[in-house]
Amino acid sequence: MKNIFIIADDSTNNYLCELIIKSISPKATITSYTCPVHALENITASSIETHTTILLDLNMPEMSGWQFMEQFEMKQKKCSIYILTASVNPMGKENTFKYPMFKGFLTKPLSIENMKYIFELKNKQELLCE
Repeated sequence: MKNIFIIADDSTNNYLCELIIKSISPKATITSYTCPVHALENITASSIETHTTILLDLNMPEMSGWQFMEQFEMKQKKCSIYILTASVNPMGKENTFKYPMFKGFLTKPLSIENMKYIFELKNKQELLCE
């Protein structure tokens, strides 16, 4: 089963992401957060598996996506993080590659094609690990 966390301060964006994900993978477990601080606390307290995916907004109050990744990396959890961004060319792009859990950028609004691509990649990776 796929575990997906959506972390963005826009609840409408989160709802749209959930609808898109459920249309592709109805059995996926999806949890949305509008507060990155709460997300960090709850996600790091739960058992994260390698097939867990996080969709992370960069520009949020309280904690940016960059700060979230920095804190999350210290918890030594293994998962895939995709950054949700409204910009085609996000600033600080070079910083993302220092985080091993970073897998790519997704432009807002999230598209069905992007999620299908992620699920196909995840399925291939899981087959290689078996």
